[in-house]
Amino acid sequence: MRRKVTISQVAQIAGVSTTTVSRVMSRTGRISQATREKVSAIIERLEYQPSAIAKGLIESKTYNIGLVLSDNTEDYSYYENNFMQLFIQGAHSYLNKNNYDIVVIEGHENDEKFLEKIIKKQKFDGLILLKNFNSANNILKLKKMSFPFVVIGKPNIPNVNYIDINNYDTVYNITSRLIKSSGSNIGFMGFYDELFQNKIKISALKAALSDNKLAYSENLIYMGKNIFERQAFLKSFTSVKSNKSIICADNASLIYLLDFCKTNKVAIPDNLQVVTFSGSEFLKLLSPPISAVECSAFEIGQKAAILIHSILNKIETQNYYIVENQINYRQSTLSPS
Repeated sequence: MRRKVTISQVAQIAGVSTTTVSRVMSRTGRISQATREKVSAIIERLEYQPSAIAKGLIESKTYNIGLVLSDNTEDYSYYENNFMQLFIQGAHSYLNKNNYDIVVIEGHENDEKFLEKIIKKQKFDGLILLKNFNSANNILKLKKMSFPFVVIGKPNIPNVNYIDINNYDTVYNITSRLIKSSGSNIGFMGFYDELFQNKIKISALKAALSDNKLAYSENLIYMGKNIFERQAFLKSFTSVKSNKSIICADNASLIYLLDFCKTNKVAIPDNLQVVTFSGSEFLKLLSPPISAVECSAFEIGQKAAILIHSILNKIETQNYYIVENQINYRQSTLSPS
């Protein structure tokens, strides 16, 4: 078996220092053209390949991309279905081809210094921020530090690199269909009031109602985690005698809704039509099967990887990608009349 060539051997044969070899490989420093060509020829002849650690040192890179998640044990939405698994597979499929690794980092979103600690440790070349960490405060902090990052979900801040899902058109289309089968009583429920994506969904609901000459009411919306407020909202909403529908922003809300309906004998879809985001495979196994909005987590992860790689390597590209949803209507919603 051929012994692996080291940078010291390359330097010795070329008659230069290891620092010069490093500078030739990283294309930095003031080195004569003759020396650069000589060292390059020896590197090629010896088939010298630096280790990942050595390559990182030479280029001042770690070749690690951090995927920042919440460690909040109450927030199980990352792991409630295979979204994260597919997201990471998508990101890895692109980054691995370009010699990068994706590393999951967990922290608490209320720790204002968490991202600063990550950056100071110098273990990552860039970050991908999901959900709880794509707040305006975190985005502005990273922009101020000039640290490369991509956020999942369109932020309400200009000049930020992001991957978004076309939730506006999705909610608009769902609302328009539900209006035809249940009239104007269309509710919306979610756990995360602060998420900009949920605000976009609600704006689409308003627009669809308006375009169909129907009034919008705040009483049809509940966003939050307070159990008692959520229960009061559902009791009030489901007490309406006319046809009604509800759109769940996430599966956490759906699980609570299904439990409420079972306890209070609210029949789906006869008394209440239901559509949820963050679709999981188990939804089609329920009775009745639940209509769900599904997006390609693999594609989202892959697009995020393409974007962060382009930023790190100064490749000119657009600063965002939009991923389309797929709406799977099942027996929890009625056909439009």
